[in-house]
Amino acid sequence: MADDFHTVAQLGELPDNGKKLVTVADKTILLCHSDGQYFAVENRCTHDNEALQGGTVRKCTITCPFHGARFRLKDGRSFGAPAFESITTYPVRIEGDAIQVCPTPG
Repeated sequence: MADDFHTVAQLGELPDNGKKLVTVADKTILLCHSDGQYFAVENRCTHDNEALQGGTVRKCTITCPFHGARFRLKDGRSFGAPAFESITTYPVRIEGDAIQVCPTPG
């Protein structure tokens, strides 16, 4: 996994509570910046299979724009109804000014 990180953005590119859709090894991943941390999650709500891309990022969580399901960005865990399954998370690292994501779930 250590050699499978891909640069997807630069530090300063995403504002706090910002997000960016990226593709890494044919996977569509949502890169999120919240409370000074970077997170990478699948771009799919487990409640109704809708994209999280238009959702709200706040306090290290993301809220689905369609039905309000909330997930922790750190580990993908759902806060409960309407989604009960976690979303997939991916490892993120900072190398110099580069934000890198590994496409192997973390």
